[in-house]
Amino acid sequence: MASDSVSIREMRIDDYDAIVGLWQRSGLTFRQAGRDSLDSFKRQLETQGTLMHVAEQDGEIVGVAVGSHDSRKGWINRLAVEPSQRNKGVASALVKALEDGFREFGLPVYSALISSGNKGSISLFNGLGYSCDEDVKYFSKRLGDDL
Repeated sequence: MASDSVSIREMRIDDYDAIVGLWQRSGLTFRQAGRDSLDSFKRQLETQGTLMHVAEQDGEIVGVAVGSHDSRKGWINRLAVEPSQRNKGVASALVKALEDGFREFGLPVYSALISSGNKGSISLFNGLGYSCDEDVKYFSKRLGDDL
């Protein structure tokens, strides 16, 4: 459970710069000219903003979770916690907030794609009851270098 001093709330557009900084400090790939641009972020907030959360402590964003759904399955697309705040329950609280949102949409399956080298996220999701399908291969087709 996250510390009492950490609160979870829905994202706002004015959180964008702080979120980008957190993604960068957390080592997440950031595609500023593509899928992570301010315009893309605005579109996602407009369509699925109830599935986009930040964790705040003392007025500072210390965690972020970006979710979405395809009407069948909830997706945890981006999860990051300030390095100094890891292993304090912040990530678990953010995942729980997304799961609550997925339930409100009536979604029965929750999924996350995790790089095989990301041991921290693998441990987190294992501990939260997620199972790993080792047989799945992820394919994507990108219409630009920044997507």
